Amino acid sequence: MSEGIQTLDCGHTFHKNCIDELRKKGVQQVCPLCRAELPDTLEKMFADGYQLFFKINKDMENYNESWKELNIQQINIKFKKAIDLCTKCAGQGHVPAQELLGKMYSEGLGVDQDYSEAIKWFRMAAERGSANGQYNLGIMYNEGKDVAQDYSEAIKWCQMAAEQGHTEAQYNLGGMYQYGPDVVQDYSAAMKWYKVAAEQGHADAQFSLGGMYYEGQGVAQDYSAAIKWYRMAADQGFAQAQYNLGFLYFDDHGVPKDYLAAVKWFRMAADQGLADAQCNLGVMYKNGYGVAQDYSAAVKWYQMAADQGYAEAQYNLGLMYDNGQGVAQDYSAEVKWFRMAADQGDAQAQFNLGFMYKNGEGVAQDYSAAMKWYRMAADQGDAQAQYNLGIMYYQGQGVAQDYSAAMKWFRMAADQGCEGSQYNLGMSYVNGRGVDQSNNNALRWLYKSAKQGNEDAKSKINKIIADKKAEMTN
Repeated sequence: MSEGIQTLDCGHTFHKNCIDELRKKGVQQVCPLCRAELPDTLEKMFADGYQLFFKINKDMENYNESWKELNIQQINIKFKKAIDLCTKCAGQGHVPAQELLGKMYSEGLGVDQDYSEAIKWFRMAAERGSANGQYNLGIMYNEGKDVAQDYSEAIKWCQMAAEQGHTEAQYNLGGMYQYGPDVVQDYSAAMKWYKVAAEQGHADAQFSLGGMYYEGQGVAQDYSAAIKWYRMAADQGFAQAQYNLGFLYFDDHGVPKDYLAAVKWFRMAADQGLADAQCNLGVMYKNGYGVAQDYSAAVKWYQMAADQGYAEAQYNLGLMYDNGQGVAQDYSAEVKWFRMAADQGDAQAQFNLGFMYKNGEGVAQDYSAAMKWYRMAADQGDAQAQYNLGIMYYQGQGVAQDYSAAMKWFRMAADQGCEGSQYNLGMSYVNGRGVDQSNNNALRWLYKSAKQGNEDAKSKINKIIADKKAEMTN
């Protein structure tokens, strides 16, 4: 449709300004050619369509009595009328109608979701200079919705919107530069756009800007600046920023350690349902950091996070059941929560689950199951799991006895400083089990174990040295 041209309901087209002048002057409110009545202005049609669409959606969201009384046929009729009015306006260059149609098709509001149609309308609005249209078109390219994913196109359209002051575009442009592929990744550009949006009060941008200062991305690492921007977002109720502030106060980053402040921010985020914060608040109550020690309160917050599937909270809740802290001791409940955390890859939970199967706590003793869970934790680098796995191979529990495999796991744990593994590895070199006999290698590992206080290692070292002296004497 050419700029300024309006098609009337009768099918005749005129310049929009001419029709507007007819309306203003009240001269024959009919088509000059066929005498058909003039339609409403584009603005009036759009206002009617938008109000109708908005009312239907509001009723749907509220699910009030007026909505319940509507049957599906009436709903569809009203949606169709709203869409027809918007389509008529949009087809004649009405930018707000094009923006709304793009949103409707993009989100499936009153129409079948159709990204192709959404792109069509967003592009029309974008090419007419609409910041909303440019932003939404950029997002479609960024996410590859019915178009090939194209970060360059995404950045192009979002930048056009951002330069018009569109804060969502500014924030998302920062995200594209921060997290995009190498071809577009640019931390300095990310900082620039986050800051522009953040200074306009955009909480997500303030949080992201805080994160870049915290990590030192595109700027020198600066915990004080991180705290400044996190606090701005937190003061707007941004839960993740509240949590991060709590962590900084807890961990003495950029501010003096302050458990009271940590509890304050953790609680604010926890009250919004953030599982990380709920778990950390549980830790504060369990240990009496910034609050009176209260196992029941710890269990409450752990439970809330655990019920959201937060693995660390599930593990911590398992420990509370193991120790009977804030709850009655219950090995079955302990196993339940450890298993949920272990299934998500929590190495500590996997280790504890292996320990319970090995010793028959809360479950029937099952060496094969113990091996399974120990191995999963050991593969993640858990030194104690590696040590216990070595013991099971050494003793042939749940697996055929295999000294070489035992040495493999002992060595991995010993390299991480596990005193028991260092001692066992040393003794294996003494006895030549799974390794070639070597007093020199034995002494190397026994010294490491003895240094950590193992008295048996000290005794064995003394004996090896004494035997060597005796041998030299003879």
